[in-house]
Amino acid sequence: MEYLNKQTDMFLDLKSKTCCECGWINQDLNLSIREWTCKNGHVLDRDLNAAKNILKEGLKIISSGTGDYTGGDSNKTSVKKHKSVKPEAHLSLANG
Repeated sequence: MEYLNKQTDMFLDLKSKTCCECGWINQDLNLSIREWTCKNGHVLDRDLNAAKNILKEGLKIISSGTGDYTGGDSNKTSVKKHKSVKPEAHLSLANG
């Protein structure tokens, strides 16, 4: 159980140090800093940033292998279009 707690703490710490916009990791960030700016100029609230990173990771995990999640700002799900009528049916309708 102690091992799991340490792994979870390291995971959460890394997620709050990683910019959710560009992926840059701020290795110098300590817990007392609640808002920070990444090297690319993104201003981040530490808790909100971590939450966004955890959400992205969760979406990747639950949709792995499905092609539903593409990453980035949008969460696209694939929609398959089904034809309700066979193509041959249109020919018989057109020819009377």
